[in-house]
Amino acid sequence: MMTLTLWLACSRGAPPPDETPDDTPEPTSETDTDTPTGGGGGGGGGTGPADGTLLLTEVGDHASLSQVKYVEVVNPGSQPVGLSGWSIVRYSNGGTEGVAIPLGEGDLAAGAAFVVANLDGAADYESAFGGPADLASDECNGNGNDAWVLAYAGETVDTFGEVGVDGLGSDWDYTDAIAVRQTTATAPQATWVASEWTISAGTSAASPGSWSGGGTVEPTEPSESSIRAVRQGDVAIGANVIVTGTATGIAPYGLFIQEPGADLWSGVWVYTGASFIDLSPPSVGDAITAMGTVTDFNGLTEIDASALGGFILASPGGDAITPLSIGLADLLADPEPYESMLLTVVDVEVVDTADTYGEWRIADAVDNDLQLAVDDLIYEVADLDVGDPISSLTGPLYYSFGEYKVEPRGAYDVAL
Repeated sequence: MMTLTLWLACSRGAPPPDETPDDTPEPTSETDTDTPTGGGGGGGGGTGPADGTLLLTEVGDHASLSQVKYVEVVNPGSQPVGLSGWSIVRYSNGGTEGVAIPLGEGDLAAGAAFVVANLDGAADYESAFGGPADLASDECNGNGNDAWVLAYAGETVDTFGEVGVDGLGSDWDYTDAIAVRQTTATAPQATWVASEWTISAGTSAASPGSWSGGGTVEPTEPSESSIRAVRQGDVAIGANVIVTGTATGIAPYGLFIQEPGADLWSGVWVYTGASFIDLSPPSVGDAITAMGTVTDFNGLTEIDASALGGFILASPGGDAITPLSIGLADLLADPEPYESMLLTVVDVEVVDTADTYGEWRIADAVDNDLQLAVDDLIYEVADLDVGDPISSLTGPLYYSFGEYKVEPRGAYDVAL
């Protein structure tokens, strides 16, 4: 039997268009009006630096996805840090006037990351990295020559690049590249320190949301685990695991795998990064062995295979997985146990056609108040109108942007 080994790799395409200079005012403390797309922690009311400090840890300028631009901030300490008063500030094209993006309210847990991404590239970001950023802002649109400052109450705390300097050709030029903070960094730098950063062309270094520096996360040797143990919380977030299952859905940047039996809690999403661009992906039905870190990505339990430079092993002939047939009433009553499982939702109808992000909605054929999103993470369903009845809709159950959604894998998953 042939075995396919997929080592995680990434690729880049054409560079994004040049950014035009802006004449934005000095940063202010006004609340950003862009829509948050994920959590930043609940509770809140932290008092900023009195709780500890934050670090800039990753800056991305994706080449093949020209609107995917992001900045990652991490709490390297051992206690939560309140986000109120914190902002990232973009200085474009060597300018000295910046535009601030407040990080909002709530607390950032010890060792946790907070990612701000470009609003125009929000859907591409989610596809590329397996889930949404914590905040989407149309001001997070820096190209590789733009400097970034992490500020508290308007005062500079940490820097990437040099304010007032056009970064093209500099030691911090990140055009079509990913800049990652060295994991030995524990303290912010008010002026640029090139030795603390590694800038890599392409996307192989991209891992927004999973920086492991600061000395707060102790790495563990991967241990074998069942998917059910991961999904039910018997395995701690941050643990490194090896799991096995059958592939039930293949996306460009990850795959759904499931243990046989169709019991609850038996499916999980495995995030791989952009590995499938360069290497032939596995097929639905393949037996999968995956190694990675257990992560809670904005409410979705996932195994991050990219976090360890990990691997996916695939071979034909996995255990057969039969979709679990379920009505919307039962599913929506408590959807979490079904997360990432292969489901068939029955007796529904279309109540909203696809929006700009490729999402549309179905409702129970009898009770239209029971609604569920349908997404195009794997396949885009076309030619459906409001009112069209669907006898059954099949696909893994995904979670992103604060709601569950079915992910059809092809036209064969939609029975009218």
